[in-house]
Formats: sequence, C-alpha cells, structure tokens
Amino acid sequence: MWNEGAAALRAAGISNARNEARWLLEHVLGAPCGPFGAQAVPAALCRRYRAMIERRAKRVPLQYLLGSVEFAGIVVKVTPAVLIPRPETEELVELGRRWLEQRRWARRVADLGTGSGCIAIALARELPEIECWASDSNRAALRVARENARRNGVAERMHFASGSWFESWGAEIHFDMIITNPPYMERGARVEAELGYEPEEALYAGEDGLDAYREILPEVPRRLNTGGIFLGEMGAGQAAGMRGLACASGMGEVEILRDAGGRERFVKWARRAEK
Repeated sequence: MWNEGAAALRAAGISNARNEARWLLEHVLGAPCGPFGAQAVPAALCRRYRAMIERRAKRVPLQYLLGSVEFAGIVVKVTPAVLIPRPETEELVELGRRWLEQRRWARRVADLGTGSGCIAIALARELPEIECWASDSNRAALRVARENARRNGVAERMHFASGSWFESWGAEIHFDMIITNPPYMERGARVEAELGYEPEEALYAGEDGLDAYREILPEVPRRLNTGGIFLGEMGAGQAAGMRGLACASGMGEVEILRDAGGRERFVKWARRAEK
C-alpha cells in the first residue's frame, strides 16, 4: 500500500511523495506502518487510503487530509475553513512570546483574524498568565479555533468574537499586545495549486495585498496600551507600503523585521508614553 501510494503521488508531481504516502497510511491505520502490502490492510481501509491518495494527487493540502498540524509547540485541527499555519507565522509567535516573557506586566493579547486560533493558543499555552481576545469574521473558523483552545487546555483564557478585526469589542477594551497574520497576498498572484483549497478571504487583500492593514492600522493606536506592542505578518515587497500606512494611521515610524529566510516579513510598532 505504501509503495502504491508513493508511486501515485510521485506521478502527480508531489516532491515528498514517499513520506506523504506513509503519513497518510499511518493516518488511515491509526498506527505507525511497516512494509505493508495490500493484503495486510483491511479492504475498507484500503479504499479509504486510495481515496486520500487520489485527493492528495489533486493537490488537496496534506494538512487538510490529516486534519491537524504541528505549530509552535502545539497541535491544531485544520479544516478548509481555516488557513494552514506556516513556518513564518511560528516566527511571529516567537517574537510575541519573547516580548511577553520580558514584560510580565503584559496580560491582555488581541489576535486579529485568528483562523484556527494557532497564534493566540500557542502564546496562551506558553504563557499561563496572559488572556487572549481572538476575532474572526468566519464563524466556521471560530468553531475550529474554539475546539483547538479546548484541545490545548487554554479555553478558559480565550475570548472569541465573531467580526472583523476590532469591531466586536467595545472601544473601552485595550490591549498590551496586538498580533495578527491577516490576508496579505495580492489579488491575482500566481500561487501553488494547494492554495486553491484554502479560504480566499484568509489569503487575498486587494491589488497590493494591504487592504486588511488599511482597516487594522488606524485602530491600533486607539487600542494599544502605553508600553504595548503591535506585531503583524506581511508579504515580500510590502515594507514601503506598510510604512506609509502606519504613518497615515498615526503610528509614526515602524520597524520592519526579517524572517529566517532573510525576507522582510514582520512589522513591529511599540506605543511609547507621550512626551
């Protein structure tokens, strides 16, 4: 079965065909697999495995087929209602974690466009003293996020809200950290086939990829406590546009940070006390 699946994926152009075929077989079997032949696997499981191989060959993302993904020290459920977390976003979480660890007074974190909840949940798991407010306009995504919070034992410190960005929270609610991985891809950008299965509203943000930030940034200075920090993930080539939007939003100068691959990937702004 394993060899059969690997051959089918290889023929479909899947670069990691042998490993993916094994992971799918182990998922179907519910146990690590050895050198199984077709006769070693019950017929019903054979059919299920071949169906999953066929879907992967059509470029359905592996993570959707497996139903979960490891991310920043936790495991989160993923469905086609949510974006599949990327390694770059793990770096965003690490930036947030380090900042919070050094400022034990910081307690209240906002995660805008939470999707699977991976950012807020990873931070809450690592830092038991914080509480997270997480918003998303997709109710199906929020259901996944709530389930992930329960699975990871942080549900009592999560406050989920249905709506875009800050709109579900009263103006009196302020935060010590605002963190976000909003959609930032340019409409019409050429992408790999797997992205066609992920939710468009979590990927694309207008002609230049900055429409989400046009909505988010003007509210940040009003929502961030003095001494607090804003962290956001962005796309390559967006640094100049981000600086312009931040300035127009009253944030002044922002810091642009690079990811592990050397690409300008994150925007950082600290709200300092007014002189």
